[in-house]
Amino acid sequence: MKKLYMLLVLIGLLSVLIACRDDNGDDDVLPSPVITEIAGIQKEFIQGDDVPDFTTYVTIVDDIDGVVTVTTDMIDLSRVNMNVIGTFRVTYSYTNSVGQTTEYDIVIRIIEPLDLFGNCDPNFPAGQINFDLGGIDVRFGTWMRNFLDPFWFTAKPSELNDMKRTCFTRAETEHDATIKWYTYANALNHYNEIIQQYLTGSFQADWFNINSHYLGILAEAGAIRPITEYMDHLPDFYFDINKQFGTWKGEVYGVWNERINVNMGIYVNLDLIEEYSQTNPAELWEDGEWNWSALMNIASSIKENAPSNIEIFGINSYNLGSYLIGANGGKVIDPDTDMFALEDPRVYNALEFAQELNERGYVFYGDDDTATRVRFTSGEMVFYFGADWISGDPQLLKPGAAVQFPLGMVPFPVGPDIVDFEAEYRLPITVGNLWVLRGDATDAEAEQYVQFFSNMFPWGDDEVQDLRYTDTMRDHMDDRTSLRAYVSGSRMGYFEKSFVYQVVWGTEVTDGVGNLFGMIINNPGESVTAAIAANLPALQAKVDQMTGREDD
Repeated sequence: MKKLYMLLVLIGLLSVLIACRDDNGDDDVLPSPVITEIAGIQKEFIQGDDVPDFTTYVTIVDDIDGVVTVTTDMIDLSRVNMNVIGTFRVTYSYTNSVGQTTEYDIVIRIIEPLDLFGNCDPNFPAGQINFDLGGIDVRFGTWMRNFLDPFWFTAKPSELNDMKRTCFTRAETEHDATIKWYTYANALNHYNEIIQQYLTGSFQADWFNINSHYLGILAEAGAIRPITEYMDHLPDFYFDINKQFGTWKGEVYGVWNERINVNMGIYVNLDLIEEYSQTNPAELWEDGEWNWSALMNIASSIKENAPSNIEIFGINSYNLGSYLIGANGGKVIDPDTDMFALEDPRVYNALEFAQELNERGYVFYGDDDTATRVRFTSGEMVFYFGADWISGDPQLLKPGAAVQFPLGMVPFPVGPDIVDFEAEYRLPITVGNLWVLRGDATDAEAEQYVQFFSNMFPWGDDEVQDLRYTDTMRDHMDDRTSLRAYVSGSRMGYFEKSFVYQVVWGTEVTDGVGNLFGMIINNPGESVTAAIAANLPALQAKVDQMTGREDD
């Protein structure tokens, strides 16, 4: 009887449940509100964009409340940050009139600013009126089109050339002009070619690419014209070192779109450094410990323990003297005044240190630069003074080809008279490339050409220039620490004008700076101050003659 009673109770409960269901057999429970993302909404933004209207991103429909108007109080915007690259969530929440709640998330992505024109900044600044050149050709003359023209068939594939192509095209479109190229008939005599075009009134280019040594010759001939008053079209950060190279008698004639770098340094045989338990000089540089004492310690230790055929430092007297002077805060010729700056305690100390290096047998120079380099590539020399480009030539210095040892590089060691490293340490740069403007350009044409020039290149400040130089030098040496050290020193230069004024090596009448340095360095008993005092007047007179100062 008890079991029968329980069965009847269960049947009764089941009957009640069935009676409470609708005709379709569903429970009589209304669905929660439905939040639906609208198709095609923007969910990826550029860093710094304005906050969009997130009330337009979804629809809300509810069986009780109907179509709901989305308002900001239904959206959690606490995570929204349009200035930080990454993602954040926007959360929607709606509770209907009977207490049912639905939430829905949308993920928003913030990306880096897109530069649609290949990082042409600071070109085309806001509000600048860009000259309409009326469909003319802007002609560029050079001997190295493969390096300068990103569209040339031999141009190296690179990110920089991709940027140049974009910027070139944009400048042509913005200014209504077409870039054309002219190749010199004689690269080594290009300055004379420009002068002849000036004399015959038949310029083949508007901008000419020149070796900076010929700036004065071209300016004095009238073949190029000054552009000083139009320099405001160039970036505000336009490099001081470039201004030094481009200036003649106080007027700017030449510009260059990349920073002119210190391209000479000290190559290092890292096998010999390791064999004789020395620290990589590039590591010392990074630690702020690469100074004259460190160079002397490495030199003395290896000289004492190595076979007699191992030389320490391959370099000629002019380079040794001028680079030690720059590394100690001095200069050979002041680039701003065109006056020799040799009567300076920092110069005296540098040349006396060079004397000591030579007296101890740490300096070697063969019959010429090639003979000296051969001693280095054969593995019989610790340090060798050379240019950046020779390390990229497999016939000269390329790692794994001409040399069979790990190749490092380091800037010159810092001298003891340096107080403010960033401000005072300046290594000499003797030559650079420049763009100069044809001499018959009118003032109106000159301003148009300078603005067009500024707008056609992807400029970059010192940080960007360091990155580009790193890419250039990356495959030129085996040691990454050396790469960092060398690039970091590349911006610390000044224009050393001894070559421009032809006073490096002497003539039958007058000794040059190189001869003076050689006399001092190769004769330990020679008085530095007396030697400079005796030779300086004749050297300065030659510079004055070339600059026209003697006529003042």
